[in-house]
Amino acid sequence: MPIAKWRCPNCLLPQELDHFAATPCGNSVHPDYAAAVLADDRGKDRAGKIGVTDGLSCPRRKIISDTEQLTIDPLAANSPLTGTAWNEKLDAHSDSPEQCQVEVAGTILGLTIVGHIDRVRFVGGDTVIDDHKHQNDWSFKYTAKGEIKPEHDCQVSIYAELYRQTFGQEAAYAMIWTHATAGGFVARRVELWPLERCLSFKPHGGEFCVADLWLQVAGGLAGDWHNLPLAGEAMSFGSKSMCDYCSVRELCWTTARGASF
Repeated sequence: MPIAKWRCPNCLLPQELDHFAATPCGNSVHPDYAAAVLADDRGKDRAGKIGVTDGLSCPRRKIISDTEQLTIDPLAANSPLTGTAWNEKLDAHSDSPEQCQVEVAGTILGLTIVGHIDRVRFVGGDTVIDDHKHQNDWSFKYTAKGEIKPEHDCQVSIYAELYRQTFGQEAAYAMIWTHATAGGFVARRVELWPLERCLSFKPHGGEFCVADLWLQVAGGLAGDWHNLPLAGEAMSFGSKSMCDYCSVRELCWTTARGASF
């Protein structure tokens, strides 16, 4: 999301990007944290590309994040920034840095799909796709009990397909490494899905399958995101929808409905 301004959670108004460094609101949102959020935002090379996870999310969010100048609450970025920091810490100390953040790309449905695999390992002659997830401690207790997210299985399976197209090697399986502060790790082996199953899968119980969502992203990149359906409304996260957690909801809903609620 090209961040243009902050929505300050203290004064509840749009503010310039030096707001937390230049005003007492920096006692509510540390200016170094705000700077880290901004640097993470500026460092993402995503415009005009269709990523693996774009088929597991709302296309409107993807296109708005790529193309619109946004005003966001920096605290809303805490969760993804924490996950990014965890990945970077692991990458920095890997004994095989060349196998971290492995860039892959391939053609699916006539579209170029791109992604970065957190880690590729070679175990007993097998190629293994590693994916790191960071959760809060409340969510982690369900993961520790064995509750799985099929969205994660679908994601790593698509990574495996793109790895095959990029390097000509078949992955044998994937490992999802879920981490939380208090709980440590839960490691789960994933038997890879066929591509057809991935394409027909409907993320988070939503209305559209992965194939639909990728094609919507492609249409949005080629045209106007205003005409895309509000796919996130039907994607369930417990008692809430994806829209309830979306950083671009204000612009998206105001454009679609005239109000952000």
